[in-house]
Amino acid sequence: MKKLSLFILAFLIITLISFYFQSNAESINQSLWLKEFTVLGESFKLVDILFVSIVSFISVMIVLLIIILLNRAKMEREKKIKDNLLVKYQDLLLKYLEKEDNVNESLEFIKLASSRFKRQLLITEISDLALNLPEKPLQKIQKLYFDLKLDRDTFRKLRGPWYKKIQGIKELYALNIAKKNKSLYKWVNSKNDLLRMEAQIALVDLSKEHPESNPFEFLGKLKVPFSLWEQITLHQVMVQRDIRIPDFSQWLDSKNDTVVMFCLRMIKEYKQTENYQKIQTATSHKNENVRRLAYQVLGDLKLASSLKQIRGAFKTETHDNRVEIIRGMRKASDLSLIPFLRKVIDNEESAEILVEAVRAIADTGEAGKEILNKMLQSEYKDYNIIIKHVLDHRII
Repeated sequence: MKKLSLFILAFLIITLISFYFQSNAESINQSLWLKEFTVLGESFKLVDILFVSIVSFISVMIVLLIIILLNRAKMEREKKIKDNLLVKYQDLLLKYLEKEDNVNESLEFIKLASSRFKRQLLITEISDLALNLPEKPLQKIQKLYFDLKLDRDTFRKLRGPWYKKIQGIKELYALNIAKKNKSLYKWVNSKNDLLRMEAQIALVDLSKEHPESNPFEFLGKLKVPFSLWEQITLHQVMVQRDIRIPDFSQWLDSKNDTVVMFCLRMIKEYKQTENYQKIQTATSHKNENVRRLAYQVLGDLKLASSLKQIRGAFKTETHDNRVEIIRGMRKASDLSLIPFLRKVIDNEESAEILVEAVRAIADTGEAGKEILNKMLQSEYKDYNIIIKHVLDHRII
């Protein structure tokens, strides 16, 4: 950047000099550069405008070059300070955690954290350390954090631009500070994807400090789409931070389709079959994708009784959803579903659904295979080749 700026500056100076001499050489011939023009009652020469423009450009380039050099020097100076301070902070924090009596220990930190830049370095070190500390050391580090009034810096960030808010939110859940949870609810519907996700993570993570609270209470207030990436991230937080698992069926009546789908996935993941009626209700949802996922969950949880209840929806469903209903019945492997499956085989024209229905009967065990062998003896319809295909043990 420095070499480029110097090159441009040299080029402009040379251009200015050349134009100056050219204008003098051609003064006798009254070249275009020296002709006077009148605009709005003002007379001017092109060479004057050119001269002023070049001087202006040179001035701007000099100012920019000075700013770039000063900024570079500042960055290098801050990096040196940062490298030195990080070593000191890490050493002091480890000593602080090792000592039983830390009455005057905070004074050392106060001396070092004499500016906002240095305080932020200390907050970052404390936050990174706090994320992996057990309860007792975490309480000590929290005490240091509040003794140094670093919480004021964190809370100030929550009133700043979005990237500052994210930084503040991360510091809150790293140090298990739940007193600002109400503020976090303001951002669960933020248009900024990163801010929204950090607020959701913080609310789930900080709920462990309050056993009576619901870690996913924000789902009831979520109006924006709950992306698959957000869902995966929050599930990872649940696993890594050992978050208490709520009853996800309580949000199956949400008006936000993506919330309903997340809850269905969690019900399947944690095998929450207590309120299976609510899962069955989701099969009547207006969203085709929600219904398909509900059929899938009923099958994965082997809720044969609910699958029997939704048989009436089979005819009116989309092709993909009908396939999912039959796949759900196949997973349930329940003999009571065989009469319906036989009816599907007799009336269905889709090869994909026929194959799934035959497999569903076969997967019920010996009784199902016996029924299929009897069906093979009939010459009715063209499903015999499908049955032979499914019963052939050489085909996996």
